[in-house]
Amino acid sequence: MNNETKICEHCNVSCKNKYVLNTHLTKSKKCLEIRGLSLSKKYTCKGCSCLFSNNTNLKVHTESCKEYTIFMMSTEYQEKISILQKEMKDTISEMELKHSKSISDLKKNHLKETQMFEKEKLFLEKQLERVQTSLEIVAKEAVNRPTTATTNVNVRNILSTDKTVDSLDKEELLLVFQKYLTEDVLLGGQRSIAKLCTDNIIQVDDKMLLVCTDTSRDKYKYMDSNGNLKEDFYARNFTNKIIKPLEEVGQTVYDTSLAEIAEQMEKLSCIDYGKKASLKSKGERLTNSLFELKTVDVQNHNSKFLNELSILTKR
Repeated sequence: MNNETKICEHCNVSCKNKYVLNTHLTKSKKCLEIRGLSLSKKYTCKGCSCLFSNNTNLKVHTESCKEYTIFMMSTEYQEKISILQKEMKDTISEMELKHSKSISDLKKNHLKETQMFEKEKLFLEKQLERVQTSLEIVAKEAVNRPTTATTNVNVRNILSTDKTVDSLDKEELLLVFQKYLTEDVLLGGQRSIAKLCTDNIIQVDDKMLLVCTDTSRDKYKYMDSNGNLKEDFYARNFTNKIIKPLEEVGQTVYDTSLAEIAEQMEKLSCIDYGKKASLKSKGERLTNSLFELKTVDVQNHNSKFLNELSILTKR
C-alpha cells in the first residue's frame, strides 16, 4: 500500500507514495503558499541551496552534504588567504614608509616573480600540448580499438595478482606518504600527488595495481583480491583508499612548513622586505596546494589529479 500514488489535497499534485507526499507537504513552496504557510529561507544549505523547514533538519543534512563540506573548506582556506594577503599589504605599507630604498628591491623581486610565472606558464602550456597529443592518439586508436576480451587479457598481464588496490591499508599508505610527501610535492599540487601515487603505490615491480584503459572517460581497471577484473570510474575506489592517510600526512607537512616560514620571518630584519614577501607568497601557495590535496577524491575538483594519473597509468 505504501507504493500507491497519493494526491495532495491542497494542490492536487500526484506523489508516488506517502513519503514523497510528506516531503511535498513540508517543502513545496506552491503548496505552502496555498495553505497560507511559508518555508523560511533561513534554513538553506550553503552548499547545495536545499531548503529545510527547521534548523535541526538542516544540521542533519549538512553532515552528509559533500557540497556543504567543499563550501566550508573553501571558505576556511579563503579566510586564511585573506589574512595572509592583509599581512602582506600591511608589511608593504610599513616598508614603503620607513625604507624607501627597498622599493628598488621590490621591483627586482617582482621581475623575478614575473620571470618565474612565465616559466610556469610555459611549462603548463607544454603539459597542455602533451595532454592534447595524448587525446588525439587515443581518438585515433579508438577507431581500431581491440575487442573487450583482448583488452582484458592485456590488462590482466599488466596488473599485479600478489598485491591489489583492495589490499592497501591505512598504515602502509601512511608510511609511503610520510616518506615521499615532501613540501615540494605538496607545492606541486594534484599532479605531483598523482606521480607520487603512481611511482610508490600503483607501480609494483614490473606490475601495476591500477591501469587507465580509457583516458577520455577516466576509466580504470584493477584486480580484486579474488582475481576478478574490476572497473573503477574516475579512480574512485583508489582515491577512497588513499584520501585519509594522504590528508593526515599532507596536513602535517603543511603545518610544519608554515611553522618554518613563521620562524624564518621572525629572524628577518625590517629591511628584508624581499625575503618576507617571498615567504608570504610561499605560504599562500601552500594553502592552495593543501586544498588541492584534500579534494583529490572530490569529482569536479580533482581534474588535475585524474589527468596526470591517466597519463602515467595509461596502457
